[in-house]
Amino acid sequence: MSTRNRSCGAVDPDLRILLAAALVLTAACRGHAVSLDVDDTPQLVFDGSWGSGTKFGGPWGHDGLPVETENFMIFSGTASQSARQFTADIAEESLEELMEWLGATHEDFRFLPSYAQPKIHILALGSQNFNNNSGFAYRDGLVTVSREHPNYASFGFTLDGYKRLIKHETMHVVEFLLISDPRYQQSSDVWFREGFANFVSGPRTNAIANSVTSRQQAEAWREAQRGVEGGGNPISIHRWQDFPQEVLEPVNRSIFYYPFFELAVAFLLDPDGWGKTAQDVRGLYEMEGNGLSFAHAFEQNLGMRLDDFEENYWNLVLEYLDKKARQ
Repeated sequence: MSTRNRSCGAVDPDLRILLAAALVLTAACRGHAVSLDVDDTPQLVFDGSWGSGTKFGGPWGHDGLPVETENFMIFSGTASQSARQFTADIAEESLEELMEWLGATHEDFRFLPSYAQPKIHILALGSQNFNNNSGFAYRDGLVTVSREHPNYASFGFTLDGYKRLIKHETMHVVEFLLISDPRYQQSSDVWFREGFANFVSGPRTNAIANSVTSRQQAEAWREAQRGVEGGGNPISIHRWQDFPQEVLEPVNRSIFYYPFFELAVAFLLDPDGWGKTAQDVRGLYEMEGNGLSFAHAFEQNLGMRLDDFEENYWNLVLEYLDKKARQ
């Protein structure tokens, strides 16, 4: 996704003074009307991380009053403070689970020098137009709907579903920060990056793109993709532009590849499949951070040539699904 090198937390000095003055006066005069000779119209601060270049319906701004937690800064221009805190709590819980599973610590992250505080930035949208989206990640943060955004209701989010969303997008940021070098912030192939984020955020049921758990599901989808360029092989999606044009136009149907990205990662990391571990994934990120290609890092850490995995994907995952079904 789009990456910008400016800090998301910059607040106009004049606005900071006005906000501080308002807070002091409010605290001193509880229960009494206070008239301030200032323009109290909400002021939104715009910066590079959430600009129109993201192509997701921006630009968005924030009011300079983030909710700050141990590892996150939750900004917004329209979501309430309680909605920001709700997102912050879920983000902290998700990050803790991800870091424990990967065996990583905050000290393993390398933030951009422009970040005054080494924390992940989240822009939690309250009402701004977000088209048909729920969230996306960039190098040091993410943009997502808050629980007050219209898309939260229209997409039918539950608490568990919202946690999966935040955990998925946070995993992207964790990957970028563990790879560390800004020159290689998105080195992993699309199928692996999205499949891993889906895998660690938990199985999806009753969703648009449910997790694949049976041979019947896999074969039905494969048959439906027979006439599509590449036959629907998810490992052929190395970069976003590798999606067949008919998958992206006129209606973007790339989301339907995600369960098969996830299935690829599940096979690689399940003891009943290829049997690799979270430490192998950490090793892959480390090699990418040193400038090695994803294909080279994949082979060195996961013990299989990427070309071989692409060629044999369907045989491998169908055998894996059959084995799981027999258990």
